[in-house]
Amino acid sequence: MVKPPIILYENGNVEFFGNLSDVICYVEPIDILNHEYVIYDSEGRIITLEVVNDRSAYGYYNLERVVLKSEGELLPKQLRENLIPFFARVLKDEGMSSKPLEELIHIGIDFFGVDCE
Repeated sequence: MVKPPIILYENGNVEFFGNLSDVICYVEPIDILNHEYVIYDSEGRIITLEVVNDRSAYGYYNLERVVLKSEGELLPKQLRENLIPFFARVLKDEGMSSKPLEELIHIGIDFFGVDCE
């Protein structure tokens, strides 16, 4: 089960979202197809999204949309290692490397103003 917040990691940058629906609305299908992101829940669980094609009501054009494909393995160490340099850079705090994942998650919730309810 996905546990918010949802963390989107892309090339050293991070975004926090309060729920999976917000992530799905934020990402673009082309970015999912190009594997631009690594997406985690707050426990470090990998979330995989996929793009599906829907035909319009009259069949004139295809609509691409992003949906949840699966919830994968838990990689809390990887998530922590991705969060530390981001927060050290944006918050100018060299002490980030000593913080546990749970504290980094709370820092992210505050920094991004995320509501996880």
